[in-house]
This record gives sequence, C-alpha cells and structure tokens, in this order.
Amino acid sequence: MGILKRIYVTYNSTLNLNPNKINNIIALAQNDGAKSEILRTKRWQNRKYLEVLERYQDAPALSNISVTNITLENPAKCDGYAFALLESKICLVQFLAMYHKLSNYHFYTDSTNCINLLSYISICVYIEQISNIFRWFPINELKYVLFSHISSYLIIYYLSSCENFTENMGYLIVGKKEIAIYNFFKLIIDKLQLIIATKLTNGNAE
Repeated sequence: MGILKRIYVTYNSTLNLNPNKINNIIALAQNDGAKSEILRTKRWQNRKYLEVLERYQDAPALSNISVTNITLENPAKCDGYAFALLESKICLVQFLAMYHKLSNYHFYTDSTNCINLLSYISICVYIEQISNIFRWFPINELKYVLFSHISSYLIIYYLSSCENFTENMGYLIVGKKEIAIYNFFKLIIDKLQLIIATKLTNGNAE
C-alpha cells in the first residue's frame, strides 16, 4: 500500500507537482510484462466482488462499481476525485498524476477509461473533518499536505462530477451524493478490507 507523505506548502502556493519528478520516485524494477498482465486479470476478477455492495440495503447508486466507475463515458483524469482505502480508512483523494506500465517503466498519462491499466496513481489525500468537510492537511500540521503514491487497486470509486465541490484553504466541501457514498463505504469498510485482503493474497501491485 502507499505510504502517506507530507509535502511542505504555504497557503499562497499551489500543489503543482511535475509528473516526471513524481515518476522518478516510483521504483522501476518490478514485474515483467507477462506477470503484469496476470496481475491485471486478477485485479479485474477481484473488483467483481465489489458488485455485491450494490445489493446492500440502503446502498446508494453505485454505477459501474466493478470498474471503479471509470468508463469510456466517465474517464479518470488528473485533478479528478475518488474514494480510496488507505491505511484502513476511507479517504477522499485527488488524482495528481497517473501512470501505466510498459516493460519495466511507468509512463505518465493524463486520462484513462480503464482503472486496471494504471499501475500507480499519485494523489493528494483529504481526511474527513466534520460531516461533509474534508481537509488535505493533518491536524496541527497546517503547513503540510498529505500525499501518496498508491496502486490502482486501492481506488474504490471514482467520482464522475465534482462541480459542486467547494475548496478553500485546504478544506473541501463535498456534495450530498458524494457524502452518501462515502458514509456507505465507511459503514461496510470491513467488507472492503476483505476484498483488498483477497487482492493482496493474489499478489501486490505491478
């Protein structure tokens, strides 16, 4: 799993990270192409288990959950938002950079219509503070932003539209639809952890 890092920022600055610099942080000596394809297939099979969540009582509308709501009609893009399982918590994350693997190298891409094609995602992490308000910095560390490189299988659900989000000084206010999905994932986090654990027994990320 990705390790949360803290990046020093000031409130007058913007979180503008060079994808090439991010790419240099990621280890390149990993699985070969054939093994990577096997892992992608296992990830897809594993994600199919997420479909059972749609049948839970009072579950919100979770269209295309088996593909993390990433499709041709709703591609994932840099600056997009999603819910992810990080360190046993449901977090709201913003995509800063996405990478797909070719041979032993990870290459930057600005959009994708298939979550399983991604090897790593660089994210800014938002932690819930109260109700529908999230923050991108830890308590008592207001000069730092939470940041991580994560494997794509940790992404649970990509949000199709965030026009109704309001951001101010590191705080993010989300809409009613998004908070309903977030609260549902928190409610069944034990089921999500079981699915992720199954993924880990099948092999880690590429």
